[in-house]
This record gives sequence, C-alpha cells and structure tokens, in this order.
Amino acid sequence: MKKFKHIILASILLMFGCNGKYIDNRQIGHLVDMSTNDCNARELKNCKRYHSCMMSNYDKIRRDHSGIAIAISYILFYTPIQYEKNHFSHLMDNAYSLLTPDSSYADDPAVTVSVSYFIYAHNACASITGDKTYNIDSYMPLLRERLGVK
Repeated sequence: MKKFKHIILASILLMFGCNGKYIDNRQIGHLVDMSTNDCNARELKNCKRYHSCMMSNYDKIRRDHSGIAIAISYILFYTPIQYEKNHFSHLMDNAYSLLTPDSSYADDPAVTVSVSYFIYAHNACASITGDKTYNIDSYMPLLRERLGVK
C-alpha cells in the first residue's frame, strides 16, 4: 500500500509541476543564470542588473515559455560550449552561431524562435554591461508573430 501512495503522490506532483510550466520556468532560469555567470566571469559591470533585465524580458512572454525554454537544450547540445568555473565560454557567440545561414538549425522554427529570443533579451540588456549586441533583424518578424515582441 505504501508503494501505491508514493506512486500517486509522484504522479500528482509531476502532473501539477508540468501543468504549471515548472519545467519551462526552470529552463528559463538556468538559461538566464548561464548568461549571468558568463557576465560575472568576464568581469563585466552591473551583472546583477543584467540578470534582472534578462528575467524581465522573459517575464514579458511568461504566458508562453514552452517554445522558448527549449533554447537551453539547443545551446548546450549543439554548440561547442565549455563549462569552466561557473563560466560558459562564448555563450552568446555560440547561441548566435545556431542562427547563421550555414547552421543546419537555421531553418528549424523551434531553434530560431527560442535562440533568437534569448539573443533578443541579451541585446535589450547588453547596454547595462557594455557587452556587444547581435544582429537578429531577420528574425524579428518571426518573434513578433510568435511572441508579440515589439
């Protein structure tokens, strides 16, 4: 009987956790933390403000993180990121490389929407740290259509 209770409890927790977009929100949190760790490791200024700005940009689209949260998987699995002492080497450069025309993922809408929004959020906050921005003009119509980005 104890096993049965544990199975029911686990099922309920999984159902409410997944239904409440818990997993998507955790992925977004990890993605923003990765970019903040990168900011700190490169000793850029105002990394705490940068973190808040990035979260604010994701909060604007909180209604639909399902297609956006997957960006962390694409960035980690399909780019040559190396993790060194809380620092993800070349995080933004590698994310941007997924969008270049010679990338095999450039025509995949899941990649283009999720990764271009990550870069969009970074670009919106880059002036806080003095970091460089990336040209995603060609993806803005898609972001406007799918996410209502202005």
